[in-house]
Amino acid sequence: MAHRGHAAAFPENSLPALTDALHRGAAWVEVDVQLSADRVPVLCHDPTLVRTAGVQAAPWDYAWDELSTIEVAEIARFGERFRGVFLPSLADAVAVVARWPETGVFVEIKRHSLEHFGHDAVVDAVTSVLAPIGDRAVPISFDPICLERIRTRRGGRIGWVLRQWDENSRALAESLAPQFLFCNQERIPPAAELWPGPWDWAIYEIADGAQLRHWRGRGCRLFETMRVADLIAADEDAG
Repeated sequence: MAHRGHAAAFPENSLPALTDALHRGAAWVEVDVQLSADRVPVLCHDPTLVRTAGVQAAPWDYAWDELSTIEVAEIARFGERFRGVFLPSLADAVAVVARWPETGVFVEIKRHSLEHFGHDAVVDAVTSVLAPIGDRAVPISFDPICLERIRTRRGGRIGWVLRQWDENSRALAESLAPQFLFCNQERIPPAAELWPGPWDWAIYEIADGAQLRHWRGRGCRLFETMRVADLIAADEDAG
């Protein structure tokens, strides 16, 4: 699973990052979504555009027609290499994924937009954009209320991202019963057994083949990485 696309080699959450990951054989891509001022879902992880675009503002400070002209070239990381890469909408990303019919996209709905616009507005905006690719698009979130609203409005598969590893989280996972359960590998105790349930585990951030083999041995089926090219190569070498 390509975390924000092939984000090790391209600006994160950009169309080139998604396209490259899919060309290389990623089974899934993962993107982050915020809303613009006019409630258009756009690909953005942070509550501001500072890190990716050098702009001291939030995504919802601009309408989509303005956001679409903002470069997200990550100058601090890549220099001038990706000048001309602009912030994409979720609809742009869906159009890219649609060209690879055997792949899917996890769409993480960020809490910042949920807090700014409210659950209903964000869920309605995101799910309407995902409709063209049906169950190949899986909304995910740290926010269980958001996921319950999605289940009520849209149906289909959902993924819950764990904030912490404890019995309260396990009980909530069992109640929510998502199809996918995401967790940062650093939050899982070394001797812990992955909780059984109706979900597939998705572990992040996987950096190399050794970590992939470790978590596969513990029962994980999905591996989220920004280094998707390296991880695919390591898996092929091991196979």
